[in-house]
Amino acid sequence: MHELGIMTDVLDRALEVCQQHGGTKVTKITLKIGVMSGIVASYVQSFFDVLSKGTAAAGAEIVIEDDPAVFICRKCGAETVYTQHGPEYFCGDKKGDRKAILPSYPLFCLRRSLLNLSKTEKI
Repeated sequence: MHELGIMTDVLDRALEVCQQHGGTKVTKITLKIGVMSGIVASYVQSFFDVLSKGTAAAGAEIVIEDDPAVFICRKCGAETVYTQHGPEYFCGDKKGDRKAILPSYPLFCLRRSLLNLSKTEKI
């Protein structure tokens, strides 16, 4: 349920950027969501639609880009990429056992497209 709080922050930031650049409407927001973030992608657009009613971001499309998790084997150093959250993570080369996750950002807002602006703002 933390998607609600996250999308509140995304909406606030999108409206702030829209206002700063003289935009009148937010048309699209692109988010990169890490597989280990615990964020349920199907809730993101739904919560955003409810939160953005009556704002310059009402009707904006939320585009989600998946960010896979990369694990390194503690024994052999092999990297394994996971595109889905799983119950356990073991070495893809089967030489080692459990892996340590590489640090990454669980959620990153890539772009907000604003109507009536000549460029897409990257933040």
